[in-house]
Amino acid sequence: MMAGGRAQGIAVAPSPHENFSRLIEEVQSLPGPTGNIQTPSPSTVPRNTFTFGIHRFVVGFNYGLLSSWEAGLQFDLLKVTPITPLGINALRQRGREVSFHTKYRLPRNPRMPIDLAIGSRRQMVYAVGGTSFPQWHHVTLQGGTSYDPTELERRWGHFLALSHTGPLSSLIFDYETRQRVASVGVRLLLIPRVKLDLFVVDLTRFQDVLFDNFFFGLTISGTPHG
Repeated sequence: MMAGGRAQGIAVAPSPHENFSRLIEEVQSLPGPTGNIQTPSPSTVPRNTFTFGIHRFVVGFNYGLLSSWEAGLQFDLLKVTPITPLGINALRQRGREVSFHTKYRLPRNPRMPIDLAIGSRRQMVYAVGGTSFPQWHHVTLQGGTSYDPTELERRWGHFLALSHTGPLSSLIFDYETRQRVASVGVRLLLIPRVKLDLFVVDLTRFQDVLFDNFFFGLTISGTPHG
């Protein structure tokens, strides 16, 4: 049946803007927070939305508590299993391998086209900012600094990320100074709620590429009510 020249009951494909948001806000960095490859971004998971990611053996879960506040956890399956023999000591030891994190995106100043956020992961705290250049085909530049009191030699660290995001994919480069790790990758939108990540990390120290440098994974997003 037609009404006003438009077919009724036909699903409308997601707009490029919706896809762009899903490639920026509903994604995970390898350490857990919403972000790039190894570095966090100033974006947060939308309110009442979750992301679940698995990259090789690294598992992450994020949830948008508010429109600008996310919290989550991340762990390596190889380090938390097995938990046998089951006991308090085993649970405590495995529990230390789970990283909890949270991030808050600051209110944006209309006069400044910059997004800012502060966050924490384990004992580390960080601040990150970023801006996009739509006139340059959605190029995004981000950078930040972090402080970890548990690090003896490099308590202060810095990081940056450069990405180009299109309707169905995102090309990413990031670098962080604490571990001196540079990474590149591509993020593909398979369907609106599923992203495929192909990352190559630690570009300056290639070893066994398939097992040490290459990360393949999926990030799934959704809401508790479907």
